[in-house]
Amino acid sequence: MADSVDMIVLDSVSKIYNRGRLNEVTALHEVSLAVASGSMVCLRGASGSGKSTLLSIIGCVIPPSSGRAIIAGKPLSRLPDRFLTIHRRSHIGFIFQQFNVLPELTVLDNVTLPLLPLGVGPAERRRRGGELLAGLGIDHRASFPAGQISGGELQRVAIARALINDPPIILADEPTAHLDSKLSREFMATMAELKRGGKTIVIASHDSLVTDSPDLDRIINVKDGRIDVS
Repeated sequence: MADSVDMIVLDSVSKIYNRGRLNEVTALHEVSLAVASGSMVCLRGASGSGKSTLLSIIGCVIPPSSGRAIIAGKPLSRLPDRFLTIHRRSHIGFIFQQFNVLPELTVLDNVTLPLLPLGVGPAERRRRGGELLAGLGIDHRASFPAGQISGGELQRVAIARALINDPPIILADEPTAHLDSKLSREFMATMAELKRGGKTIVIASHDSLVTDSPDLDRIINVKDGRIDVS
């Protein structure tokens, strides 16, 4: 039985797409993994290795086909889609490779988008978003359309949006893919600070600036739907 301080627990988790069809694919094979609260780990693997599926299960985007996935204390396997969505909104912050901003909306509006389904009022949305942008040093861009700011600023917008609900878990999918080495190091410094603040962080990356970071607690190598923890 997993220790109570584990924020993420996978027990013999498998994921099969297109089950029973000619194009059936087993993306994960009985993966078992525990990630302690307040730690930072990296999923490292080539395209098609299964790390994106693994990240999606951890992120409550998809349930496993078999096995147990317990994320922030909640078993996912039999959780209906509606409750899976609610759990994801409350407990997971995502940082995407392509930033996934809406370029015509302001920076502040992009950051506060995750608050809309929760019914948070406009004044509170502005307060929370403004505090995060100030903390990341881009509050002067709050009223700019997101399509008019730099890549480094977009990354900080993505971080602020991931943090807007104050989730205990932050997931980052190839977050440095479009950043130069200086910005990549800045990103990892921000992740280290969030870790020190108690966040549990999972980064999917093969970038050496990520995988060589001394702030990582573990590297989880993913290959052919299986894992090796180093």
